[in-house]
Amino acid sequence: MDKAYLDEADLSGADLSRASLSEADLGGANLKEATLVEASLEKAKVLGTDLIGARLGEANLIEAKLIRAKLSNANLSEANLSGAELFGADLWEAILDKANLTHAHYDDDTRWPEGFVLPPDLVKMKTKSEESS
Repeated sequence: MDKAYLDEADLSGADLSRASLSEADLGGANLKEATLVEASLEKAKVLGTDLIGARLGEANLIEAKLIRAKLSNANLSEANLSGAELFGADLWEAILDKANLTHAHYDDDTRWPEGFVLPPDLVKMKTKSEESS
């Protein structure tokens, strides 16, 4: 499924384990409670996508655009999120055990799990209001 266009697709509850979704456009797709264990979403566009409760353990999300993605209660254990764009992403109560967040980008609108300690190699980007001041 490389470079698939799945914008607005309803994939809720789908088993996409080990699926190759590299560079796929999943903007606005509903992946609520989908299983994406070991799936490859490298450089995928996941803008505003509903991934609430999704199982993404060991998924490859290198440089994925997870802007405004709804990832609350998602299992991202051991997922590779290096270089991912997490601007405004909702990771409330997400499981991030052993997730690789090396050089992932976030902003003040990114919502992290309560008590989550941000790794030092995350890259915080300024919001537009901070840039203009």
